[in-house]
Amino acid sequence: MTDIVPNRYNSVVKVIAVIADIVDSRQIERRQEFQRRLQACLGDLNETSSALLSPYTITLGDEFQAVYKAGSRVVEDLLFISRSLFPVSLRIALGIDDIATDINTKEAIGMDGPAFHAARDGLNNVKEEKITIVQLYGRYEQRQRLLNSGLYYAYSVMSDWKEHTLSIFYGVFRNQPVKDIARIVGISERGVYKTIKTHNLVALARYFQAVSDEIAAMGEGGP
Repeated sequence: MTDIVPNRYNSVVKVIAVIADIVDSRQIERRQEFQRRLQACLGDLNETSSALLSPYTITLGDEFQAVYKAGSRVVEDLLFISRSLFPVSLRIALGIDDIATDINTKEAIGMDGPAFHAARDGLNNVKEEKITIVQLYGRYEQRQRLLNSGLYYAYSVMSDWKEHTLSIFYGVFRNQPVKDIARIVGISERGVYKTIKTHNLVALARYFQAVSDEIAAMGEGGP
């Protein structure tokens, strides 16, 4: 079976290009161990995320990228990556637009088009950020500007979180039962409830779900 799929997305916005940059990658201690964590994390997503059109691929030592055919899993997958790589921060740009080349279903390389241009230009816009940040770029400029303001604020708040807070938030976003979150994180159910209340995680999860819905709509070519 060929790894190159002819492009059928020239006129319909169904492509979401994700390009991520690791903040201060050269300063990461035990770099080889971190690379293994990164490869394992991306490998897990490539095996489980049905929304991927082209899999997460490490393109440079401190960058990786992927292409989604639908936006419904993007936010959840990016939260998974952030949780898996904690405390390392990431700058992530999403380009929501067309793709001009055939699609490489084996590796997210050798492709080009407005979606990639938007993601690359967007990543350059956030190169100075030192916290994890996700921003959207492409043809839906007005909607993305509003979403980006909210995402910037949300990730600024999250930048002070401890690892268990991020893990609990990931569980809340996925609507996992508190008892399951407590088991995964390794704290009591009471501790989970306290963290949820202290950081207002339910409200934040609702916002992230709204962002996820917007990305899905834009990725499907919605109005």
